[in-house]
Amino acid sequence: MDKNAASDWKELDGKKERLARRFGNAGTVLRIGVGLAVLLAVLTFAALRLLPDSDVDAYLSGARCNAAERTPAIYPDYAGCAVPPNIAPMNFEIREEGVLFLTRFSVENGFSFVEKGKTADVSIGRWRKLLAEAVGKRVKVEVFVKGRNGEWSVFSPFYMNVAETPIDGWLHYRLIEPGYEYFSQITLAERNLETFDERFWFEAKSTNNRTCVNCHTFQNRRTENFLFHMRRVCPGSVLCRGGAVTKLDPNVPSDVLGAAYAAWNPKRPLVAFSTNATFQMFHSLSPDRIEVLDAASDLILFDAERSKSKPLCTTPELFETFPSWSQDGATLYYCVAESPYSDAPTAEKPTAPLATASVLESANSDEIDRRKLEAPDVYANFRYNLAKRAFDPTTQTVGEQETLVDAAPLGKSISHPRASPDGSTLVYTLSKFGTFPIWRRDADLWSLNLSTGETRPLDELNSDESESWHEWDSSGRWLIFSSRRDDGSFTRVYIAYYSEDGNWSKPFLLPQRNPQENFERMKSYNLPEPTVEPIRISPRKLAQAARRPC
Repeated sequence: MDKNAASDWKELDGKKERLARRFGNAGTVLRIGVGLAVLLAVLTFAALRLLPDSDVDAYLSGARCNAAERTPAIYPDYAGCAVPPNIAPMNFEIREEGVLFLTRFSVENGFSFVEKGKTADVSIGRWRKLLAEAVGKRVKVEVFVKGRNGEWSVFSPFYMNVAETPIDGWLHYRLIEPGYEYFSQITLAERNLETFDERFWFEAKSTNNRTCVNCHTFQNRRTENFLFHMRRVCPGSVLCRGGAVTKLDPNVPSDVLGAAYAAWNPKRPLVAFSTNATFQMFHSLSPDRIEVLDAASDLILFDAERSKSKPLCTTPELFETFPSWSQDGATLYYCVAESPYSDAPTAEKPTAPLATASVLESANSDEIDRRKLEAPDVYANFRYNLAKRAFDPTTQTVGEQETLVDAAPLGKSISHPRASPDGSTLVYTLSKFGTFPIWRRDADLWSLNLSTGETRPLDELNSDESESWHEWDSSGRWLIFSSRRDDGSFTRVYIAYYSEDGNWSKPFLLPQRNPQENFERMKSYNLPEPTVEPIRISPRKLAQAARRPC
């Protein structure tokens, strides 16, 4: 190599060293460049998403526009719904073809903003400001879509009415596989309704893979006192009172059926349980898929203060189930049916004995002819009525049974009675037969006027799929229920507004940050239960208590 070439190489190496000292090596420079590009893209995306109101008009100014003369197709369908003033952002996906999507949210003569994207992903801060100005009014939503031909489709606006009454801030539910086979996958969860925050506060697998977590119940929609029940492996109830956690067996000593559906008295440390001997049947062709049948059921009363139980409604020839209380704790509502085992004996075969706890000493008891209940002409005609009894908190006894709704003339069966906090209205589920309407496509919500006795279907809330597992919030203005209306396979949470003049608004799907969450989460939501506060006991403490023997 000649001297000139060597000198050139030396000078080049010197420049490289100076550049490296100033900017780092090539990899560092590349990373910095990529980082700046990503930051620029994020800032550009954010700027476009948060376009000022005037910029929508600027986009459309001079552009070819077409008035669609209809509202846009969106999912979930929030058009015309009444929403609480403290609900999380009602994000939705625009189901229209296009290359650019703009959504403008506004209050008349008030706050407005614009979101860009096929999914309207609203920040919680902007949404809260919007709702705060819209209380007692309505939110106007306008959607603009630019097609591949450069033409903008301007859709008719739709509206969401903002009620004056807020909803209870937390919602608890059980997440479960739709087939009910995988006990270890059952989870009890808590959702903050003002945000998208969700917390699992109990998982069945923290106890045992064969533990089935059953009903949870809170006293007066608060979390200071609550319990949930477990069956099969590690059975018993986990009781939380004033921060203390214990595990107990709430069963009557002579009762071997096991506690199931529970309802905590709003005013007293008392829990009404049903004791059920249930079993499943699986259809191969019917769209209803699963039948859950009851071989026996009674009601018991558990005193959480004294940790004692006693029979409450145990008439041998009747099946009593699904207890529920009035807000003052002085009335017990429940469902009741005549036992199919109380028929007169036939010449071919004597009738099996009554299905009481003393008979069902084991799951394989030969004293109960389970095949009788499995016969289509029996279970398909097994129907429950709605009844009530007065409750004396001093003696902890109930009065005589009163039938509120006789389902027989309707050829139907009643389950899940829930009285409104003001005692004016009771909502129940009505289906063809049986006690488990969650898989019955014909299951609908009905209401009963507790003053006049008038009962009617809630056509404003019902769909062609199952509606069930409903509960009122503490205000009595919001009803939360499970429905399979989206796909017929998974129950999801819907919320409906009940006005002071007795009118129901169109129900809306529980908002998610990303609406696709409704399809990506392969779980059913069961037993949605609102509370005014979150659970303050740690999941670890609950799991430790659940593993203890009773």
